[in-house]
Amino acid sequence: PLVVLSLSLVYFGYETMRKVQEQISEIPEFAVTATELVYEAVTGFDRQVRFYEDLVFMYDLNAIEKAEQAAAQISENFRKLKNIKGISKETRDKLDGSLKLLKDYTVSAGVVYREMSRTENYLENSENAKRVRNLGKEKDHLEAVFRGLSGVIRQELSRKIVTVSMAAKTRNNINALFSCLVITVSVLIIFLLIERSVT
Repeated sequence: PLVVLSLSLVYFGYETMRKVQEQISEIPEFAVTATELVYEAVTGFDRQVRFYEDLVFMYDLNAIEKAEQAAAQISENFRKLKNIKGISKETRDKLDGSLKLLKDYTVSAGVVYREMSRTENYLENSENAKRVRNLGKEKDHLEAVFRGLSGVIRQELSRKIVTVSMAAKTRNNINALFSCLVITVSVLIIFLLIERSVT
């Protein structure tokens, strides 16, 4: 029984250490890659908005295409973010929701600004001004969503670090228990050898 118990503890300790090592290996990729992708998405959305403003204030007719390219890059970053090992289902759902909002905003903005670019003195048109204000509200909402997404990523990273810390403590406890068991078995074997020799 003592041998079976020893082997069981060895196996359990090995599995625990393997799982802890896997969790530890996830943290650098999660911390660096996820943070970079979210930051690039936020700055990319700023660029997208500035391109639309260039159309309005600088009469840059290529601005719409540039803005849509920026939106495509944000979508690609979000898809990469979803594939990072360790991303939770909750975060993936939030990414899907953010992608849908971004797509809706980009389509709406494309329609509005393309129609505006085809008319003269489009800034003086009250209907155009109203539609741009509505787009501004969508933009503010998306910015808030992106900020919330950054917070979710930071919280998830914090949870991962806490989980790994607790698992590491468990691993250390198992190692200590295993060491005690090895010492006990060694003393028992020595005692049995001495008893047999005396007998």
